[in-house]
Amino acid sequence: MPDKVPSGTVQMDPIESVEIVQNGDVINLIDWIDSFLVELAINQSHATKTTHPADLGRYRNMAALFADQLTLKAARPPLDLPASHPRQRKLPEPPILFAVENPYNMELITLWSLMRIEMAMSQSADKASSFERADLARYEGLLAKIVETHDAIERFPGIDLPDSDSQSPA
Repeated sequence: MPDKVPSGTVQMDPIESVEIVQNGDVINLIDWIDSFLVELAINQSHATKTTHPADLGRYRNMAALFADQLTLKAARPPLDLPASHPRQRKLPEPPILFAVENPYNMELITLWSLMRIEMAMSQSADKASSFERADLARYEGLLAKIVETHDAIERFPGIDLPDSDSQSPA
């Protein structure tokens, strides 16, 4: 990622994270979130105040994939895994992100970061699989906010402000 970051950009505050969880479903979803965060930080829209239609399509696909995986993992009965649970599993380091010019990208980065934090620090992180009911409701609420942000982008994809964009256009 660093070779795609324009010079003069500012590193964002690190994403809070625990190092160890026990739930393989949480680890899998956090891996997806990390990919989404990197995409939001370096895609074509990151350096302007407008969102390109292809990026919006990608954002919607991210949320749809996450919703599908969340539903799939939540629908399974919690597994009894006596040979492998409790077993501490190392969570991947959160990606290092740099401030972006696009306010929508920044909002989505914040929401996906919150999702990552909530998942890593949830009661569900200590289970063998699946999610506690309260945690699942929290994840679904954050996902709904993410989708609402996509809807806002579609209604008004941004504004061309070339004199106030501090980064060069993508």
